Amino acid sequence: MLLKNILKKFITDCQSRRLSPRTIERYQNDCQKLTAYLSQRNIQDTRKVTTDHLRAYFAALHENISERTGKRLSPFTTHGNYRSINTFWRWTHTNEYIAHNPMERVRPPRTPKRIIKRLSERQLLILLDEIQRTAHPTRNRAMLLLMLDSGLRRGETVNLTIYNIHTAEK
Repeated sequence: MLLKNILKKFITDCQSRRLSPRTIERYQNDCQKLTAYLSQRNIQDTRKVTTDHLRAYFAALHENISERTGKRLSPFTTHGNYRSINTFWRWTHTNEYIAHNPMERVRPPRTPKRIIKRLSERQLLILLDEIQRTAHPTRNRAMLLLMLDSGLRRGETVNLTIYNIHTAEK
């Protein structure tokens, strides 16, 4: 089956599972880049894609220049591409469009350890003071403290609902 047709089915499945629009867009963009790369090499059938093709793609991806920055793609960008493409091939294999997953033996690219600087006590006090000037200071303070205490990211915090709270668990 043609790679572009499988990709359409994959994206439709992502939409039916109600994945976030940003996730779907990421999967689609990353997989379309792979599809274009393989098409340039006259590979359009999913059954013809090999582990070597995918390794060559990731090697080439490390050398790509970002249109936005004019610099080589960051290791985090290439790792994100890897995750998207790996998800696509796992789905393709699980749904029996292919007999063997060519990503199975492709190892993820290394990423440097990223250590995020903590806010200083002064910065935290300034932030908490600024929150008092917002339209909903109590809610915003609770959200900020929740993120700081739990490590939740912004998107995870704003998408919390009452059903995410499990008071019986300790």
